[in-house]
Amino acid sequence: LSVEGQPELSLDSMILGLHTVGIGSLLGAINFMVTVQNMRSTAVTLDQISMFVWTSYLTSFLLVLSVPVLAGSLLFL
Repeated sequence: LSVEGQPELSLDSMILGLHTVGIGSLLGAINFMVTVQNMRSTAVTLDQISMFVWTSYLTSFLLVLSVPVLAGSLLFL
């Protein structure tokens, strides 16, 4: 087994690119969650919003939970 690591620059560039995509996804998910919370009408409660908004909100929430874990595991490559 080699303990030197990967000497090629291509793997480092791929890891940096995947981290950039992860940060973009994370910021987009946070943006959508904040938009749902702040821009809905005060007369509309969370149980009255449409199914599309709920599923998008849930997807954003799952992204916020999973992207940091994936980014942390990507550091071990």
